[in-house]
Amino acid sequence: MRVKPLLSKINPDTFIEDYLQAHGVDNVNLYLEPDKSCLDRPEDYPNVAEGEMLLNKAIHNDWRIGLLVDVDCDGYCSATLIRQFLNSFDIDPTIYIRKGKAHGLRKSATEDIVPVIIDDGIQLLIVPDAGSNDTPECKELLSNGCQVLVLDHHKVEVDNPYAVVINHHLGKGLNTALSGTGVTAKFIEYCCTVWAMKPPCMDDLIALSTISDSCDLTALENRYYVHNGLHNVRNPLIQAMLPSAVKRYGLTPTGYSWAMIPLINAVCRKEETDEKHELFDAFSGHGDIESALKMCRSAHRLQTETVKQAVEDVEPTLDLDHKVIIGFCDGGLANQIGLIANKFQGKYNKPTILLRQASSTTWSGSLRSPVDLTDVVNESGLAKAMGHNQAAGVLVRKSNLNRLIAYLDKADFPLEPEIDVAGYIAPKQINNKLCKACEDNAELWGQGLREPTFYINAEIDETNVQVFEKRTTTVKITVNGVDFLLFMATPEQVDQLIRKGKKSLSLIVTLSTNEWNGVIKPQGKIKQFEVSKVEDKDESWEDDF
Repeated sequence: MRVKPLLSKINPDTFIEDYLQAHGVDNVNLYLEPDKSCLDRPEDYPNVAEGEMLLNKAIHNDWRIGLLVDVDCDGYCSATLIRQFLNSFDIDPTIYIRKGKAHGLRKSATEDIVPVIIDDGIQLLIVPDAGSNDTPECKELLSNGCQVLVLDHHKVEVDNPYAVVINHHLGKGLNTALSGTGVTAKFIEYCCTVWAMKPPCMDDLIALSTISDSCDLTALENRYYVHNGLHNVRNPLIQAMLPSAVKRYGLTPTGYSWAMIPLINAVCRKEETDEKHELFDAFSGHGDIESALKMCRSAHRLQTETVKQAVEDVEPTLDLDHKVIIGFCDGGLANQIGLIANKFQGKYNKPTILLRQASSTTWSGSLRSPVDLTDVVNESGLAKAMGHNQAAGVLVRKSNLNRLIAYLDKADFPLEPEIDVAGYIAPKQINNKLCKACEDNAELWGQGLREPTFYINAEIDETNVQVFEKRTTTVKITVNGVDFLLFMATPEQVDQLIRKGKKSLSLIVTLSTNEWNGVIKPQGKIKQFEVSKVEDKDESWEDDF
């Protein structure tokens, strides 16, 4: 394991302050107790005044207003803010939701949304969480009498003079890690100021979108919205989902990430739009909450089954002989291909490109990688990767695929990611104070500020290890009185740990406490481990090789 310690020394008394500062948080007290001084001013957003005048004109002239709902959690949250704001003026816009995973206005293989909007006679189209770079589509809409208001947070790659684009990337000194919902909220706040209205409570939806879009939580503004949003939930659908998340993970970003957002995204990945409309209606106060919640759970169960089956079908066909795993799946799995690729990336700890046929000459698919790879793919000139550094969509001509594989085999990028840990620590240094600091601040942990992990190296033998089997297998390794737990252990992992003889054990763990019979003890949850042989005279260890 390649690890990078953030702290040279672990001090339980100052650990949270030290850990935050190591992540670039200068004002620790303000970060822990954020207030409105953390927020950017809506009036500092470029084009916000022009956007307000356009919406004001549309409302007062009874224009036909359309709302394009981007098909992910941030898109649903931002569109909910717009719909509810317009509802306060007794206006309900015409709702457009794309098929499959299509984003923004661009034509997909199965749908062209622009002619539909034109045929509906829309005079103002509002596009939250998308649209900044959809210049040709905005031009076509404008030439047909439809003005476009974009409220977006994606990087601006091209000039778009055919729409009013409100985007923090166009400004200076703004929080460019804010979600699309956050940008939409800034616009609404500005309108409310100009129109002498009290702005609605929006922090709960901003918090959900910030977590779902993996926005950087070290940004003070994002910290404010997540903190306030978690503790001031007003949206009925979030309220309905919250108890399950809190029961399993507490009131934390982790609870949102694992118990709420996957349910929403499972509906967003569906090809057809009926259930997407039903979910958006529930989000925005126009639908039945319980029905939407059941639909989300059902969609997630079906997605889990589909991905599991696809992994079983595709895995035997994977090409594992290169630096990047290459695989192919059925075209009907277009909306799940990223999830499937992520399974292989996690299992083999190698970059994975999973492809499906886009046309007779082209593959499209998803890249998932433990190391930054998107720029490497683009630098090849043989394929196009669009997205984040370690998660992106991929488009490659069939005639270029073998050359791309050869290029990546020779490319200079690390095969193994360097893992950030809080620091090195010995089991005897682990105490309740340090463990409580980690678990009591669980509200802080998320993108950009991960739950603290610690690197431990210890010498053990089989007497340190216990195996418990129920529905899944749990391994407990006890060193210096501290229990380290490996949940859902595989048979191969168990075999590594219970072999006889001395072993050098490297662990990356998170820390918490465990109470049993009134006694509170520190414990660790194993995230990764490696076992290596200790050279000694113990022949029983050598016999196992």
